[in-house]
Amino acid sequence: MRTGMKWRILIVLVVIVLALVQLYYTFSYYTLTEEKKITMAPNELDRMKDKALKLGLDLQGGMNIILEVDKSNLSPEQSRGAVDRALEIIRNRIDQFGVSEPRVEKMGEDRISIKLPGVVDRQRAKDLIGKTAQLEFRIIGSNERFQEIISQYDENAYKEDSLAMGIAGMIDFNGYDFFVYPENYAVIDSIIDTKAFKNILPAGYTVLWGRESDKEGIAKKPLFFIQKNAVLKGDAILEARAGTGTQNNPMGVKVDLVMTRDARSQWASITGSNVGKRIAFVLDNRVMSAPVVQERIPSGNTQITMGNSTIEDAKDLSIILKAGALPAPVRIIEERSVGPTLGSDSVKQGVKSIIWGLMLVLVFMGIYYFWSGFIADFALVLNLVILLAVLSLFGATLTLPGMAGIVLIIGTAVDANVLIFERIREEMKYGKTVRTAISSGYSKAFTAILDANVTTFITALILYWFGTGPIKGFAITLGIGIVVSFFTAIVVTRLVFDLLTRNKNVKKIRI
Repeated sequence: MRTGMKWRILIVLVVIVLALVQLYYTFSYYTLTEEKKITMAPNELDRMKDKALKLGLDLQGGMNIILEVDKSNLSPEQSRGAVDRALEIIRNRIDQFGVSEPRVEKMGEDRISIKLPGVVDRQRAKDLIGKTAQLEFRIIGSNERFQEIISQYDENAYKEDSLAMGIAGMIDFNGYDFFVYPENYAVIDSIIDTKAFKNILPAGYTVLWGRESDKEGIAKKPLFFIQKNAVLKGDAILEARAGTGTQNNPMGVKVDLVMTRDARSQWASITGSNVGKRIAFVLDNRVMSAPVVQERIPSGNTQITMGNSTIEDAKDLSIILKAGALPAPVRIIEERSVGPTLGSDSVKQGVKSIIWGLMLVLVFMGIYYFWSGFIADFALVLNLVILLAVLSLFGATLTLPGMAGIVLIIGTAVDANVLIFERIREEMKYGKTVRTAISSGYSKAFTAILDANVTTFITALILYWFGTGPIKGFAITLGIGIVVSFFTAIVVTRLVFDLLTRNKNVKKIRI
């Protein structure tokens, strides 16, 4: 056997083995039962998932959100680049949230498209994405002064209407916090927003709600008398880590904060001058926690305690704080969810179309070109195996349009072999030997095959460059498929023919 043929055999065998090894992870992962996933070691399951072919939103389910950035309250200078900044912050949040293969893209002037494949907890994802996350550190006013304000409001209300119900009867005080029960939330909310109530508040102070707690089955929400101006803001945060174990509760949920070098001295001064007072951690005008300052904190390390919240709540807050605050509020203007059942149906239908398309082409080639057709069939099956392996190797996401691209590749991948086989037939009609006809057929068809593949590949590049979402998925599959089909049609089939005709006594081949 000639040295050149040995190298070609080695290259083809290596490609086939590597493709099968790569596809092994895909086959193994998507055939796992839920029971098996639970019993597997997490690192082993993650490794298998990372190497498996990834499915897009339309195939595995998930959610698609379109956000609109509200720039109405921004100055012209702030408006410029606000959407781009929001996009990067949202992308960072999603990356830390752990969604596989998310797609975050700008749409037009003030919209952002977000695709999250495989997301189960949709509400949690929406909260994480849409929260403005303006973190502020504010000083809480004295309880005595707040009690005076409540009493003063009730006196004024009674003077105007002797039948009016005072808010003191709707607010409980436990010596530490002021609490409101759910049936009074709306009433208190409307009262603190009135001009009458705001007029009796001291200058520089306001009233904010805290996080709702549920103790012994009784829900309630704290109300805080608090300074309007922040003594420190969220840009002071360098690191935020979720965890458990607070000073008063070993199982309590918390977020540990590490401040920047510049903010540490400020925090040391703030805590030093407010020992014995409470400093609130305010996120988007809601008090997350309000601990008492026990001593001056020079290190810049502090903690947000989160009461009866879950560790997921703490993780989400830490993600938001690390990723930063959005430059402007965002609102969801469109939300579409693809359930896993619909995604599963799409996969089944897509696989069915691929199988039917493949079978029809295989049968046609076998009938029309006899044994040579089966060589082309072998190359076509190998083409599909290598294509899927390459997609999974490079972490590409297979979408429904991508499946359409595979069906198209199946139909067009045999074009090269059709050209070659027809040229070989012509050469054999001229009385050439089998080996000479095969060599001449490949040589004369090569230019036409190369031109056709190059032009189609350029089209795929253009679709990928200018397209979005599904168009890109189609373009990726088409582009990789063209390269792979060129390899199988030119290299693999030629190698098989050379192996079959290496015996000089071969005088005829059915084609």
